[in-house]
Amino acid sequence: MSNRLSKQLKDQKFCLLTTFKKDGQAVSSPMWFCLDGETVYMTTRGRSWKVKRMLRNPKVTIGWSNGSGTKHGKLVEAEASILTSGEEFERAKQLLNKKYGLKKKVIDFGLRFAKDKTEAIVKVERKTSGSSD
Repeated sequence: MSNRLSKQLKDQKFCLLTTFKKDGQAVSSPMWFCLDGETVYMTTRGRSWKVKRMLRNPKVTIGWSNGSGTKHGKLVEAEASILTSGEEFERAKQLLNKKYGLKKKVIDFGLRFAKDKTEAIVKVERKTSGSSD
């Protein structure tokens, strides 16, 4: 019984990323994403609330959704980390650009005029339980 993220998200355009507020309330966002093996990468503004929530609490759930955030299938528990620079950051941006092409370039152009010009890559990996043997 496999709950591999790559199997669940393969060929999808959106995933549903759920982060958690201090009081435990879930906040879900439909996100563009790309896969690199079992690692999921998404891009967002560096000072967004979802980034602040993940820096405080890296536990998230992820599954696939449509563009309006309607969940399809099962949500999987995972852990998120935030990348703001480096080789992995650049590789994730390249993978996202390749997957979304011109649409992503148009969005990126528009974001040059946004108040928050910082970019963060959200890296999500499935939680593993038990020993690593």
